[in-house]
Amino acid sequence: MSDPTPTPTPAPKAKRQRSTINRKHLNEIANSRAVAKAAADPANAAALAVVEFDATLPGQITTLADATEASIGKLTGTRAVKTEMTAQETAARDAMARFIARV
Repeated sequence: MSDPTPTPTPAPKAKRQRSTINRKHLNEIANSRAVAKAAADPANAAALAVVEFDATLPGQITTLADATEASIGKLTGTRAVKTEMTAQETAARDAMARFIARV
């Protein structure tokens, strides 16, 4: 006799989220750029003058944001190169094992 209960279809696996820290850093950089842009906006000049806002800060924020993005990019690139190198090493090891097996 057949089972009247249908077999449930498994839910698709959710994609693994990676580099949460990098994403948070990039969000902070975007927020910093928005603050620097708002500080440089002439419409906000009067309010910033009242609190004696340093006019060099927007440029410094932008420079630091650029440097941080570059550092994150280098770190990500270094990891990608390391993974690629590991794949090359694995292929070389497998080729050597096949060669030795023939001997």
